[in-house]
Amino acid sequence: MFGGDQTSYFPGTIPPIALKPQRVNVYEAGTNLGFFEDRIVVDFTYYYKYSFDQIIRTPLPQSAGAGAAVINDGVLSNSGFELSIDATAWQGKQLTIKTGVKFTRNRNKVVSLGDYADTYILADIWGENGPQMALHEGDDFGTIVGWDYVYKNGQPVVSDDGKHYKISDSRVPIGNASPHFLAGWTTEFSYKNFTLRTLIDTKWGGDMYCGSYVIGLQSGQSPETLFERDGGGLPFTDTQGNTTNSGVILPGVHEDGTPNSTVVHYYYKYLPNAGGWGHFLSKPGIVEDTWVKMREVNLTYSVPLQIVRKLKFVQELTLSFTGRDLFYIYTTVPDHINPEGLMGAGDAQGFEWASLPGVRSFTFGINAKF
Repeated sequence: MFGGDQTSYFPGTIPPIALKPQRVNVYEAGTNLGFFEDRIVVDFTYYYKYSFDQIIRTPLPQSAGAGAAVINDGVLSNSGFELSIDATAWQGKQLTIKTGVKFTRNRNKVVSLGDYADTYILADIWGENGPQMALHEGDDFGTIVGWDYVYKNGQPVVSDDGKHYKISDSRVPIGNASPHFLAGWTTEFSYKNFTLRTLIDTKWGGDMYCGSYVIGLQSGQSPETLFERDGGGLPFTDTQGNTTNSGVILPGVHEDGTPNSTVVHYYYKYLPNAGGWGHFLSKPGIVEDTWVKMREVNLTYSVPLQIVRKLKFVQELTLSFTGRDLFYIYTTVPDHINPEGLMGAGDAQGFEWASLPGVRSFTFGINAKF
């Protein structure tokens, strides 16, 4: 369950290591129901897994003569359910319409890290100069930690000159990468020799630290920075006495609880208060990673047998055209940043940085039986 190479860690904790499930207790229950002569089929499964005696590589002091020892420790719990509904919406002589929905939800809990440490660093971005994914006993798996605002009465605290936010002394939980649920919707339309299949899938909920967005704010490359730059801000007078509509008021309060009302240049909205590489705020980089995607469209044509028989050496012939990863129907990630461009493919999928755009693919295929 745990893995990845890490090079940085919290002050006061031992360096991160790799953990993998060693022993598992599993409980699973499910049911399969058919209605209307199986025109509608419902399948539901609930599961619970208790993984204990993780394989832990724990560091040793230099005097031991070895860098680390492998032990069994740590406990994870994993629970969730899967629901699928498949239906034949229409069954005619020439036209058939089928559809199906699949829905899954999973929750992982860090029950214990054993005698390993209070904190286990799962992954990081920019080492000690950025947020990290960390495991603590009792927390949900996938917690993102970083430097947050200092709050007073629920509002972020702004410095006396109105230019900077106060930030936490250490990294604290600021988000969680685990999605609320995953789902997919399939449809199939068959008419004579043509079959059209579509797949729409979604990841709903869960956070990520969007490094490309943060750096775009800092460098002025994000479209969000155009508003004040184009004169949409508040009146602001610089040190030379020039007044332009380039001012902002950082939302928040001062340490005494009074609302901040100081107009400053809009640079302070993005530098460094938007975060980025270094000991800066991490919270502004946390965005919800929800998306709905047209994953695949497939059109298939089965050549009629009377035509195939004329070829003599061919028994069946099918032509197909497939498009994959076509477009996002909906996404909460700003600036057209790839919501699936997360760093790494393992357990730590809470960071994005300099991700490449998604790539569409189109395939033409011929399937023949001889």
